[in-house]
Amino acid sequence: MTLALALLLAAPIASAQDTVEVFSYRFFESGQPYSGTDGWSGGYRADEWIGYEGDFGTYVYSTTDDNGGTWGSGEATDNWLVHDDIAVEDGAVTANIYSGDDDSMGVVLHHQGSGDMFIFVLTATSAGGGGGSSSPFDAGASANTAVLARISGGVSQVLNVQSFGYPASELVKIGLSFNDGVAIGWLWDDTTGTFDDRSNIVVADTESLGGGSAGFYAYDVGGSDGAFFGTPTVYAFDEDGDGIIDDDDNCEFVENADQGDADGDGIGSACDDDEGGTDGTEGGIEFDDTGAAGATGSPELSACACDAGGGLATGGLLFALAGLVRRRREG
Repeated sequence: MTLALALLLAAPIASAQDTVEVFSYRFFESGQPYSGTDGWSGGYRADEWIGYEGDFGTYVYSTTDDNGGTWGSGEATDNWLVHDDIAVEDGAVTANIYSGDDDSMGVVLHHQGSGDMFIFVLTATSAGGGGGSSSPFDAGASANTAVLARISGGVSQVLNVQSFGYPASELVKIGLSFNDGVAIGWLWDDTTGTFDDRSNIVVADTESLGGGSAGFYAYDVGGSDGAFFGTPTVYAFDEDGDGIIDDDDNCEFVENADQGDADGDGIGSACDDDEGGTDGTEGGIEFDDTGAAGATGSPELSACACDAGGGLATGGLLFALAGLVRRRREG
């Protein structure tokens, strides 16, 4: 094993010091419709998403068991519920889920409308609903399947698929993160899971959608069998642990709480190796005044370790790769 590969496999995905909670919603009022209420917006006009109080806290549940439609149509494929106060690019969303059905439950991130978002959906590990599992993606239209996808301009792109799903009639936790060109879908066995646990993850390298909102997703799941979502929490990443989240940090990988930028070029003084010149250097990669990478800097590294079928061979590899290959966002 090469040193570079060893670093990729050993690098942590996230730790307590580099995640900052920026949004949480702890109480859903029982019987209250949430689509169009208290900052929540729904994409499927037939689903009101009703609040519910149970033994494990409060939740919101999908009231329909519908399928069909296309992204951006306002039909069942668009059955998401997101909160308007969320705006994060390098970050993550987590939620607790429970269902007696077997169809698709998930979370969305970078949501900018029905036709633009990252989405992570899972079907149940067995036919809990008794009618066969279904998904908005052909790749996930079976039991025990996790799909990570990118929706852009109403067109879906399945980024990666893995063979695991949520257990029917059990309370578990799911998540979706994006950081420096790597998206990850997460499933934890209970509600206490952390980002250090890689046991059930789906990973893909992908371009950012520019940030956006986050929330829940339900497809052909709900109604009498129930599809419950609770404790939504959104985190922003702080890669260098300086108290400034990556989305706002002018030196994302070098600690500089003061955000000093002597030449005003948008690159903080702590990571600008050409301060006052025509280009700056951040993290060993040179950028000109437009933020474009120069010819010198880190060599291009492979962005995929694929198995024979084209899937990702190593779960945590691409997230770790993002720690070695950085693309500086403009602005």
